[in-house]
Amino acid sequence: RRYLTAFFGRHNIERGPHPWVGGVDVRKEILELKKLPDTMDLKFGDGATLEVMHAAYGDARFCFVPRGKSGWSLRFFEVIFAGCVPVLLSDKWELPFEEFLDVTKFVIKWPTTQIGPGLISYLRSLPDGIVQRYMDEARQIRCWYFY
Repeated sequence: RRYLTAFFGRHNIERGPHPWVGGVDVRKEILELKKLPDTMDLKFGDGATLEVMHAAYGDARFCFVPRGKSGWSLRFFEVIFAGCVPVLLSDKWELPFEEFLDVTKFVIKWPTTQIGPGLISYLRSLPDGIVQRYMDEARQIRCWYFY
């Protein structure tokens, strides 16, 4: 895959984090990653067509999934079907079916207060075999998220 990560979304500077969630402005922190050195393999987009977005997700090892406006986000479903490993950036979000699916086998949950160079270093450090196991597990269980 050509990209380490992909994220397609925008940050509304006037709105900031969702008021009922509070805390870290996750989208802003994700977009700040563009400013790090050596990030040519991080793919970001805003206003792209679905075709462009899905192609980039399918060409990325990991995809960032911040919490949406509600208690869930369509982005999780998009990335799980695109084949990249979801990196869930929400401290309060529990995924559907966590009570009987071991989500640690196909999702990376990362604390919102730790979004930054450490996240990118961690993702870069994962061996190809580990990343492939995440992807294989996601492919096996994604039927649970098809509705």
